[in-house]
Amino acid sequence: MATDHQKAEEADRLTLLPAELLVDIIEHVDVASHLNLACTCKKIAKCSAGILRRHRKAHNQYGVVSDLQPATMPTLLRNIVTHRDPLITCHIRSLEIWGRRRFWEDWRPFMLQPRERFDEDALPLEWLFEDEERAEYMRLFEDMFHPDHYDTCMAKQQLDEGKDGILKVLLTAICPRLNSVKYVLCDAGNRDESLV
Repeated sequence: MATDHQKAEEADRLTLLPAELLVDIIEHVDVASHLNLACTCKKIAKCSAGILRRHRKAHNQYGVVSDLQPATMPTLLRNIVTHRDPLITCHIRSLEIWGRRRFWEDWRPFMLQPRERFDEDALPLEWLFEDEERAEYMRLFEDMFHPDHYDTCMAKQQLDEGKDGILKVLLTAICPRLNSVKYVLCDAGNRDESLV
């Protein structure tokens, strides 16, 4: 019996580390494993409190993502891809796509019950993709979809013209726990082909 107890104490050496080092280790653990690690013992749970608060905030903020507001998709992608925040993708469960934006002038809020598709009183979003950001999106697009040269050039051109389909496709592809994608058809009965 004494040997079993000694083995348990020897295996529990992780908790002997300073709290600062444990926090650093927790930050480097796979995002999906943070809760499991926090449940191992009181000391690790205490050290995990900060990351678990971030998980709760991300869950509340990003559970359902909608493109009603024009800045939502590019802001999310910037935070995920450029700032490398894996917590966001882990918590996106539902994506609601209300239509497409074909030109920079279309980067206005969508109307829920419109006569017009976009809020004409709102000014178009002024959004600039940084060169590094655009390159990172195209690298991600190529890594995930393995397009030929023509499709890659078309994706770059569409991104530069203000078409948001590529952003929506990338966001859909990089969210590992995405359960549903809801897509709204045009009022005129024509399918909105931004994701085709």
